[in-house]
Amino acid sequence: MSEKRPASRSDEVRQRRTREQVKRQQQASERAYRPQSHVKQSSRTPRLVSARPRTDRRYNIAVGLPQPSLHFPTMPRIKPGWRMASLGLIVLLGVALYLLWNLPYFSVTEAQVTGAARLSPQEINAAMGVSGQPIFSVRPEEIATRLRLAYPELSSAVVTVG
Repeated sequence: MSEKRPASRSDEVRQRRTREQVKRQQQASERAYRPQSHVKQSSRTPRLVSARPRTDRRYNIAVGLPQPSLHFPTMPRIKPGWRMASLGLIVLLGVALYLLWNLPYFSVTEAQVTGAARLSPQEINAAMGVSGQPIFSVRPEEIATRLRLAYPELSSAVVTVG
């Protein structure tokens, strides 16, 4: 009549935790007895090769003091990955946009005026107010409207950017 009753949830959790703890202890003991480095054989002199790659660099400087060397803090290695590549791409695009907006090659110096008999090109350029603006911010419709408002005697004004 020994009925085995099912284990409660708390008993299952305890059993699982003890299994995980035993597993972690076994892994730690395996890591403790694993060789840390071995000698790589080559035609030249043997050199030590680490069992796992180091992620930092240490700089030691020998000086003529009682102690044999100075130890500086380690510096992390920079591992380029997709995040570093995307950061570089963003910086590159930002610099390109800045240059497109601010280089004098992409700014309006003055407009070419054709067919104006009574007005000089300087007066028309002053009324348009586009001198020194980037090409990308110039809107031809606004400039034509500004010209017609400044000089109502104009029959038509056609502004093209190109």
